Amino acid sequence: MKENFKKVVVKSQDELIDIVRNISNIDGKKILVTFTEGSEILISSINLKVILDTVDEKKALLVLQILNNPTGIRNAKIAGITVIDTPTNPTKEVWLNAQTDYNARFSIDKKILPEKYKSANITSFEDRVNSVLRKNRKNRKKDGMVNTSTPGDTDIVIDQDINMTKDDQTEPEQRNLTKKDFKDIPDPIKQKPKKKFSLPKLSLPKLFKKKEKPSNKINPITGNLPQRKGIDKGDLKNKLIKLIPKLIIPLFSVLLLVAFLYYKFAPYVKVTIPIQSKPVEVEKIFTGNENINEIDFESLEIPIKTESATKSVSDTVDATGVAYRGDKATGSVTISYINPEGCTDADEAVSVYVGHQTETDGKKYLLTGDLTITCNSYGTVGVEAIEVGEEYNIPSGKYFSINGFDATKVYAVNSAAFTGGSKETYTVLSQADVNTKIEELTEIATEESVNSLDEASGEWKIIENTVKSKVTEGSINTAVAIGTETSSSDISLEVVSTATYYYTHGVDEGLNTLLTEAALNQNLFENSEGIALTLTGDIDKELTVEESEGDIKIKLIASSSVEPSVNKEAIVNDLKGMSWEDGNEYINSLSFTSGNPSIEFIPTSFPQKLRHFPSRQGRVDVKIEKDTVENE
Repeated sequence: MKENFKKVVVKSQDELIDIVRNISNIDGKKILVTFTEGSEILISSINLKVILDTVDEKKALLVLQILNNPTGIRNAKIAGITVIDTPTNPTKEVWLNAQTDYNARFSIDKKILPEKYKSANITSFEDRVNSVLRKNRKNRKKDGMVNTSTPGDTDIVIDQDINMTKDDQTEPEQRNLTKKDFKDIPDPIKQKPKKKFSLPKLSLPKLFKKKEKPSNKINPITGNLPQRKGIDKGDLKNKLIKLIPKLIIPLFSVLLLVAFLYYKFAPYVKVTIPIQSKPVEVEKIFTGNENINEIDFESLEIPIKTESATKSVSDTVDATGVAYRGDKATGSVTISYINPEGCTDADEAVSVYVGHQTETDGKKYLLTGDLTITCNSYGTVGVEAIEVGEEYNIPSGKYFSINGFDATKVYAVNSAAFTGGSKETYTVLSQADVNTKIEELTEIATEESVNSLDEASGEWKIIENTVKSKVTEGSINTAVAIGTETSSSDISLEVVSTATYYYTHGVDEGLNTLLTEAALNQNLFENSEGIALTLTGDIDKELTVEESEGDIKIKLIASSSVEPSVNKEAIVNDLKGMSWEDGNEYINSLSFTSGNPSIEFIPTSFPQKLRHFPSRQGRVDVKIEKDTVENE
């Protein structure tokens, strides 16, 4: 059967007040508090007693689960708490033990009445009345004193030397009031006490009770109730003297405990220390040397090597070129040579030859024969279209200009239509197709060859500006010639890539030293004497290669950020247990700060004179706030 209980898990950083708060928020009658980690709360049974009191106030059962901590188990038993040391949930028997312990703490010494006197319905108010009667009866028997006051009179008589009759000394009859209807009991104020010789009476309740306002509560009970014992003034004074320490000492002890716990567990200090991260840069020129195995920062020499990789690639290119084929239109024209002003002996004959160009309406034709004509004469010659196509088939009666002659004097006319022109298109491999595919394959081959160089580098790194790639001369091949009719063609080529490497082992370590020294030499941090500096982030390196008279010069520019090295743990350990003044002086004396540190004490209501840096783990929080300065 599954146990219905609430579980509170205590972690190492939890404080007593955290556990009390968590338990107060729980709504359940069975509470399991589990300590799975080491906790300072277990070192004192007082802490565990506080937990028990908190659970008892909720009228719930408590079981502690403490693992691997014999001291904590012992303190739990001292505090009177049911405890288990196993990781499993408490069994039914464990909860029964917790119930037994709970009952033992809250047991009340009650006298059991005979069955015939028991009431079928005893209220809590009646139970309290009977309890008062029993206590009065016990006190009277103990002190042997006789109360001669009238029934219902609870005043104390300070005299025992008055002669009493036997009847007066008889103990009043005890009445069972458990079934009494209290509303019908007469008010004792209305009853007049018997006259007797006695000293002034001193009412004990009036010494301790404040004057109460009238209320609608049930009137005091009167009748044959047992009377309180009589005491004299000396006894009262002695009792008061004894009572005061019993009240004040526990109260003072509780206040001291609360004050100690508050002083011990409440303080929390947050310290924010600002530091600056500043950029630093160095520039060195190294000489590349293929005969050394490690970088030399003193001689400024660096190992280098040159490698090459060849990659062959091939692919299919789609032909997109367009060509035409067909027949050219043919016909004949009559060329006339007319001088509007009349012919003279000075007019020379006009001669045209095969291939001479003539044109009409933007269409060009070539003469297929030779012709010579004189002024005011004409001649006929054949023509052929300059290109194939039906558009060169034209009707008769078209005027033509003759290339190189004045069209007002020399011109031609076709007496018959031109015919025979036809055209069809087809796809060929063009030069543009080949060039596009060569560019694409070259890029692929270059990337693959460079990757091959990079994969084989190991502790060598390529100097980027030394990578060069080119197509091997004569390696470009196509399956068909350019201009040939085809839908596609295979094409292949070869690319060779070369690169210069530098040896990287030991470079970052050496640059770290160079950058740190540069920061100190440049006095980036004022009053930096004795301050340890450290690089922040990666080292950015830029290398360029130049060849001069056969020597390879490598220009190395390295940059990073540098900041003071701060050991937070050491600062926290130094602050633990310090007084408030000493701790503030210690923090403000740190030489690597870039501004005024921030120190915050929580709670702010904590007395100023009692403030200190707590020694408990986790109660002093040091935060390093970095401010990066950019390059100007």
